[in-house]
Order: sequence, then C-alpha cells, then structure tokens
Amino acid sequence: RAAAAAGTIMIVSMAATVAVEEIAAAAPEATLWFQLYVQPDMAFTERIVRRAEAAGCAALVVTVDSPGRGRRERDLRNGFDDLPAGMCCENLRDGDRVRPIVMSPDISWRHIDLLGRMTELPIVLKGVMHPADAFRALDHGVRALFVSNHGGRQLDTVPATADLLPGVV
Repeated sequence: RAAAAAGTIMIVSMAATVAVEEIAAAAPEATLWFQLYVQPDMAFTERIVRRAEAAGCAALVVTVDSPGRGRRERDLRNGFDDLPAGMCCENLRDGDRVRPIVMSPDISWRHIDLLGRMTELPIVLKGVMHPADAFRALDHGVRALFVSNHGGRQLDTVPATADLLPGVV
C-alpha cells in the first residue's frame, strides 16, 4: 500500500513470508514486480511464475547474482539460520509443503530463454555485473537490468555496485 501511495514499484520477493496473491489483494492499485530465483525444478519454477502472473505482477525480476548462499558471520553468531517458527516463504508453497529456496550455480542463459518462452511478462535481470553480460542479456530478450552484487552478502570480494555501474551503462 505504501508503494502504491508513493507511485513506485514494489518488487515482491520470492522469499516473502506473505504470498504474492495476498500482497496483490491488499493493494490492488499497486504496481508489483515479482523477484524469482530460478529453481532446478523448472516445472515448479513455472508454477511460481504463473502465480505471479495471476496476481497481476507486471514484470519478472530474475536474480542472477546469488549462485550460492553466502556465509553470513553475523547470522551465524546470532544463531539465525532460518525463519522463526510459524513463518515460511509463502511463495514457495507447493501443495501441503513449502520448498526451500535453492540458489543454483547452474543458472544459465538457457534458463533466461526458457523463462522468455514461459511468460509474456518482461524479464528484468537483477545481478548483472559485467558489460558483456549486459549486452548478452539484451540479446536474450531481457527488458531491463539491475546492476547488483546482492548487497555483497552472497559472495565476498565482489566489487561494489557503484564501481560496476559505469562499465555496464
């Protein structure tokens, strides 16, 4: 509702503890985009995409800057390795169970092409860090790019986004 009131876009995380359908119902005037980690099970990935479409999301933001989970020292020190009891990633609900998010190093341009054939939604890549990847993304039909290193939280020693941005632009 706040994003709608501000006239901006809300990107609904695949990891949200509130389902995309519920978010859309709470703010029907909001412009929602859906953030997606391509899952190894492409049939499940497609079910997630269909939910985002049915909820009225206007774009699919595919995260490509997290080939694996980072070792987060602060989380380890504080014993935070999962959501609190009673909470889950609702967008990963698959029937009676909730699947874990899989961050896969196997994501490739083939997956971007599959998504392009799977949906009419514009595809936005989040996590582009190199100019060559930006050009290649355009060749694969990607409509927009986010230069991102996932806040530096997934891979140590990755350059800062601000340093990468001029080369990608």
